[in-house]
Amino acid sequence: MKKIHTKNQDKDSGQKLYYIRDTQESYRVINHWSMSGLLDSNDEHKWRSFSIVDIAWIKTIAALREVDVPIKKIAVIKKQLFKGGSSTSTSFSIFENTVARYLESRESFYLILNKTGDVTLTEEQELYQNLKNSTSRSLVLVSLEEAWHPLLNDLDKK
Repeated sequence: MKKIHTKNQDKDSGQKLYYIRDTQESYRVINHWSMSGLLDSNDEHKWRSFSIVDIAWIKTIAALREVDVPIKKIAVIKKQLFKGGSSTSTSFSIFENTVARYLESRESFYLILNKTGDVTLTEEQELYQNLKNSTSRSLVLVSLEEAWHPLLNDLDKK
């Protein structure tokens, strides 16, 4: 399994070390997102637990919901961002790699969503070029650093 090295310690990206209280979301919201297919469900007989990648995804969902992106569209975004990746294989998804890069460098990353539903994750220095090359005039731009920074920094200290 891929190790995500953080400032204070190594964290296995697949380890489920965090709980609902660490997400800053209510159980009801987490359950709704899980029932909608936005979150993978845990064993039904245990407490819900999350990896650091899961926490980053939850914060990303919350940021998208804040700008009124519908749950069905977020499900499509999830398929795009997690395509080809799995925390149990040697191949990691775009989202998992972006979280790892963020934890290593604390670079600013952005999620760009166009009106057709195509999504791009980009670093700050590539943001302008991606926006300039976009053929769509309707875009949703989410600062992942803004969504992730407070929570992931707190988790990093644990």
